[in-house]
Amino acid sequence: MSEQSPPLAAHEELLEEGAELLWRQVHPTFNPSREHKHCLSVARAAKVDAAEAYRRHTNRGLRSGGTWAMTVREVLDVELRAVDDSAVPERPDEHAYVDFRVVAARRDRKIAAGVLADRAARRGCQHQSP
Repeated sequence: MSEQSPPLAAHEELLEEGAELLWRQVHPTFNPSREHKHCLSVARAAKVDAAEAYRRHTNRGLRSGGTWAMTVREVLDVELRAVDDSAVPERPDEHAYVDFRVVAARRDRKIAAGVLADRAARRGCQHQSP
């Protein structure tokens, strides 16, 4: 992680349980957008299963090609942070994000996203879209 990692906001906490799965609704990428400030939304498996994560996501009018998973350990292994922000007002209670802001170079963010996507692909889709 960068020495210049942005501080966590109020109501945010780092996730450290390495085995916990984080659900990503793929549409179609693991790359965070500038629009989302280089933060990739995920849902915590400690709070919902893959099917429920998909249902909640799509019920908010958002698209998904299916639910894929990465672990907190995999996020940490590519020198990113997994952050629970579910206590932030207006956030779903299962919400968290993978923080790509800790990596300064765009190229390095793309490499990290590729590694996470590869690990998720090896694990396979956890819930198919109908």
